[in-house]
Amino acid sequence: MKNIIKTTLFLTIAFLSQNFYGQEYSVQFQEYFNAKDTTNQIKVLTAWEKATPKDPELYTSYFNYYFSKAQKEFISLSTDEPQGMGLTLTDSTNQIAGYLSGQVTYDERYTTQAFQKIDEGIKLFPNRLDMRFGKTYALKELKRWDELTDVFIETVTYGNKINNDWLWTENKKLESGKENMLAAIQDYISEMFNTGNDKVIDNMRTISLEVLKYYPNHVESLSNIGTTYLIDKEYENALNYFLKAETINPKDAIVLNNIAYSYQLLENNVKAIEYYKKMLPYVSTETKESIKRVITGLESK
Repeated sequence: MKNIIKTTLFLTIAFLSQNFYGQEYSVQFQEYFNAKDTTNQIKVLTAWEKATPKDPELYTSYFNYYFSKAQKEFISLSTDEPQGMGLTLTDSTNQIAGYLSGQVTYDERYTTQAFQKIDEGIKLFPNRLDMRFGKTYALKELKRWDELTDVFIETVTYGNKINNDWLWTENKKLESGKENMLAAIQDYISEMFNTGNDKVIDNMRTISLEVLKYYPNHVESLSNIGTTYLIDKEYENALNYFLKAETINPKDAIVLNNIAYSYQLLENNVKAIEYYKKMLPYVSTETKESIKRVITGLESK
């Protein structure tokens, strides 16, 4: 009995000791990371790995180290208007001569190491949603849409397996795991849509179909798929998804707008007007005025 107590006490002390040192290394690393001191970052990571090699925060820190190290920033001069912030250059006649903007490239040697580390972490700690979303963030920055899609499919599938009992940083339980996971995925899909790149349409649809496999009443995914069909000019298919979304949430102004617009594209102005009118109670005063102008235009045809 005494031996059992001693063994239990030893294991408890060992666990607490590892946890303490892991936290200390994490704090040190974050300080050096914020200071962009890569020399001391790798020193801390090396010591950390020797002390507590299976610390989940070690893997996320290694990932942050390598992915940050991969980034190379430079100033670009172009005649094409950049996305985001930039400086417009004008000539002596006040005509636009070009644009200066900051650009980022990534060194593949370091991105490869970053993904190796985060993949090791996900394999050891599959319930850590922050690791998965850290990986998707990097894939988004690299515009590796197919790989990003695969990670989301794996995440949704695994989330269903564990009833979305996700953990976040420091192994803290993530409250409302399903809702947080789906909201984050929706944010990514919105960003994909906003790239204006038609090549990501299939990715948006694939991710949304996977979500619907487990959550068939997820209005945002139904709307996503409808939107992809609108872009592909498959208006009937788009309308079917929007109408299904309406049955789940008949007061969703975005869904109602999409239905109205689909009918408008199908040249069914009567139904388009009906749905634009349905929107009115659920939008701002400014938007109401805009919708009323659209309705007036359709009624005059």
